[in-house]
Amino acid sequence: MSIKIGIIGLGHIGNYHIKALEEFPELELAAVCDTNPQLKKIIPRQVVFYGKVENLFRDKNIETVIIATPNITHFDLGCKSLNFGKNVIMEKPAGTSFKEFKKLDSKFKKQKKNHIYYAFHAAKAPEVLWFKKYYEKNKKSLGPITSFMSNFYDPYFEKGKIKKEARGLQDCWIDSGVNALSVLSEITDLELFKRERFSTTVLKKPVNAAVQATAYFSFPVHGNDSSGTGSIDTNWSLGKNLKITVLNFAFSGKSVELDHSQQKVILKNKKGIEKTVFDFNSKGDRLYNHYLEIFKDYLMCVHLNYFNNDQARVIYYDLFDENFN
Repeated sequence: MSIKIGIIGLGHIGNYHIKALEEFPELELAAVCDTNPQLKKIIPRQVVFYGKVENLFRDKNIETVIIATPNITHFDLGCKSLNFGKNVIMEKPAGTSFKEFKKLDSKFKKQKKNHIYYAFHAAKAPEVLWFKKYYEKNKKSLGPITSFMSNFYDPYFEKGKIKKEARGLQDCWIDSGVNALSVLSEITDLELFKRERFSTTVLKKPVNAAVQATAYFSFPVHGNDSSGTGSIDTNWSLGKNLKITVLNFAFSGKSVELDHSQQKVILKNKKGIEKTVFDFNSKGDRLYNHYLEIFKDYLMCVHLNYFNNDQARVIYYDLFDENFN
């Protein structure tokens, strides 16, 4: 028996949901909901289209809903989904604050009969999953991570305005900081991170939103010290579409570059010689590849009846550090 899926929100990511779901017979797209009736033409003919979310919630055929609406609506729709007895695949972020995340996760835990899967698509990128396995096998030769730099840039701010397609994303930190943190959560322990500084460039009009934000972290390398350092830089104003994470291993003199834009892993030895050790760029669109892995991971979580709320808790704690936001 397949799981009947309903998608709420047919924006940019919704297209990838539809395409990736086609690869999983265990997940049947049964209904979608969007306020724009013109989007009905992009869904398969057999799929029911709803213009109001309440109608999708009342569809008893739907078991799991994917929430892919503007960021500020995620928390409310997540709560309503659980109230209607639906399972949830929640796009990031799960709320607009750590308090909202805790409320949503607490509601899920108290209810018990339904589940939430937090969809961190950047963490399921092929280059991230490949390096995660590589690092597990080569930790002795590489040594511990001693510093990192993660840059997530999108060209969403132009001529003094945030582009229309980015207005539902809140700001660069909320949208991309969670991506960088989720990538790092696959490789290292975010619970050891301490945010030291946070700087932003905020656009006041026509909306109050950060178009540049950088967080600086420390973390222990040996015992309880804080000798490890790292930064996450998010930016919409550079005119670049670039995502990259660099991990440094000072004890071995090596570094690793995860090129998220090109789906590559580049290893630099202590002599500074670079070698591409993984290249997935010819295997299709990166977001499509992300969601293939997301749905594969979701099915595994359903099978095990064990979901990623612990990972989400640490990611959102670091994202919404109340001392800096």
